[in-house]
Amino acid sequence: MNAIEVLGLKIEVNDWKYNNHLPLYITNTYTIKKVLINNVYALMLLPNEELPNTPALKKHISRIQNIENLPVFLKLEILSEYRKNNLLTNQIPFIYLDKLIYLPFLGTVLAKTNLNSKKPIEKFTLSTQLLFIWIMYQNTDKYYISEAISKLNFSNMTLTRAYRQLVNSGLFYEAKDGRKIYLTSIYSKKELFEKAKPYLTSQILKTGYINKKILPKRILCGESLLSELSLLTPPRIAEYAVYHNKIDKLLLTNELIDPNEQVKVELWNYDPLLFSKDNETTDIISLVISLFETEDERIEIVLEQLLEKI
Repeated sequence: MNAIEVLGLKIEVNDWKYNNHLPLYITNTYTIKKVLINNVYALMLLPNEELPNTPALKKHISRIQNIENLPVFLKLEILSEYRKNNLLTNQIPFIYLDKLIYLPFLGTVLAKTNLNSKKPIEKFTLSTQLLFIWIMYQNTDKYYISEAISKLNFSNMTLTRAYRQLVNSGLFYEAKDGRKIYLTSIYSKKELFEKAKPYLTSQILKTGYINKKILPKRILCGESLLSELSLLTPPRIAEYAVYHNKIDKLLLTNELIDPNEQVKVELWNYDPLLFSKDNETTDIISLVISLFETEDERIEIVLEQLLEKI
């Protein structure tokens, strides 16, 4: 049972009709909803990005209350111990993940939870893995989160969860340059990749064969690409990668019928050209991850050599 149920709170959420009365810097920072909590009306602020500092937050709340004089609280999905204590000290109401509740205008008490407890990481989520790959290609030691947004096309919330997971892995730590958040690490790129291996997962959802004529775009991958980058002998059947939502999966077959007409296809859970340098082949790091489970010593040696070049 979550904290909202424990406290017997019934929350009805509706749109707020005065958004156009606020400046863009506030409406871009929060999604504002009007809520009814146990017969008490209030305004709920859902952050669209990192919360501003406390003085700015107070000014934003005051500006909103000048339009409609109702209690205001934050609905948070991310909350550090330091931020929690700061909100309490400044008497700024909030709800954190339906676990931690501070709504003094309702006379509620805090429903306790341990913010410092971290769920052990077994594997990176897809968004975390893509952020990690993006970091591996940056020629710097400061990885600004705002720069990753345009490349990865994530929402602010998704990207925040991704970089938090990287921080929780112990491989990176978070810092700020003014209001800009960036990640940095004490490890070299080679050390980062080696330490991240247990958290990385192959992006291949399914493999099969397809008639080469109906393949939407030939993006070289797997051992076919590896053979072009080394002295390895190419496989008998050419291998290509396809983003899984760009092709009808029913067109794939597990049976190789005609080597002259068919090619092997890997269905990926992200665009194989996302980090590509030539728009024709997959990038090297994604290639290495896709071949993690190989037991061919020759391939393992070539992969190591490719990573060294990067």
